[in-house]
Amino acid sequence: MLVTYNYEFKKKLKAGFIGCGGHSYRNIFPVFQYVPVDLISVCDVLEERAENFKMIFGAQRAYCNHLKMIEKENLDLVFIVTGYDERGHVMHSQLASDCLKRGINVWMEKPPVNSIDDVEKLRSDVEESGKKLAVGFKKMFFPVNVRMKEIIEMKEFGEIGSISIRYPLYIPSVEELNYEGTDRKRWGARVSFLDHLCHPVSLLQYLGGRIDRMFYSRAENGAGFILFDMRSGATASIHLFFPNPQAQY
Repeated sequence: MLVTYNYEFKKKLKAGFIGCGGHSYRNIFPVFQYVPVDLISVCDVLEERAENFKMIFGAQRAYCNHLKMIEKENLDLVFIVTGYDERGHVMHSQLASDCLKRGINVWMEKPPVNSIDDVEKLRSDVEESGKKLAVGFKKMFFPVNVRMKEIIEMKEFGEIGSISIRYPLYIPSVEELNYEGTDRKRWGARVSFLDHLCHPVSLLQYLGGRIDRMFYSRAENGAGFILFDMRSGATASIHLFFPNPQAQY
């Protein structure tokens, strides 16, 4: 396997980074050794943490206000890896919107949004800015899944008739989905659902193409099935099971 290192690229993107937490430290920043990125600046609400990341990962400047960073720096791209606010709402979408409106491309961690309204807003921001927005649905590209897609696309394989996925995930109740308070134990089930459902669904679309319709059924213990009509004419199902939501989050 051929590996290209950062210093071997002749042209690099000037990048900023919002969110200096544990996930960023372990899984995202180390990847910059292998991609054409020149890390210009990092940003976190905690100034000390931003300064530490600047020193460790070789950024030029550190900020504790993302608006100041994207205003002062001439960036091609911003990476966004943040968590949830006190009500369990992901913060990625507003941060991404701010960057797109400044004419900056965005890569952000999943889940990208809290609602369909957020999706429509980001779609509008992308169209108006002419910039690109990417979301890190990384499990789609695990080697085993890439190989599976290669096999599916072989002429000898033929057309897909159905796809079935089994995934350990609790389905929140309507009350849990709609909870808007600050009790972490009560919004934890919704957050875990948003945080993990993207993996089996993105894999389903990676292997089978676009989805036209979906239906779901939830049991009292939080397990259930989601059924899909695929645009290709195939059918698909995802079996979700996890009887204890608090064990996930």
